[in-house]
Amino acid sequence: MLKAIFGLLLGATIGGIAPAFTLNVKVVSVVLIASFDALLGGLKAKIKSNFDDKIMLGGFLINLTAALILVYLGDYLNVKLHYIVLFAFSLRIFKNLSVIGKYILKKL
Repeated sequence: MLKAIFGLLLGATIGGIAPAFTLNVKVVSVVLIASFDALLGGLKAKIKSNFDDKIMLGGFLINLTAALILVYLGDYLNVKLHYIVLFAFSLRIFKNLSVIGKYILKKL
C-alpha cells in the first residue's frame, strides 16, 4: 500500500515538474488496437491449441511496426492512412471475436 501511495506521489510530482508531453492520438489509437488484436489472436490460438508465444510476439511486433510505418507515411504525405490501419485491425478483431464466441457457445 505504501508503494502505491509513494508511486502516486512521485508520478504527480514528476508530472507537475516535467513539461507536458503531447501524444499523437493517431499513434496511440493504432498501438491500442494492435495490442488488442494481438491479445485476441493469442486467445484464438490458445483455443485452437496451436499457441506459440514466440509467434505471437513476433506477429505483434511486425504488425505494430508495419502499422506505425503506415501512420508515419500517411502523416508525411498528408493522407489519413491511420483509418485504413484501424479498419484492418478492426476486421481482424471481429474475426477473432467470432471464433472466440463460437468456442464459448460450444462450451455452454
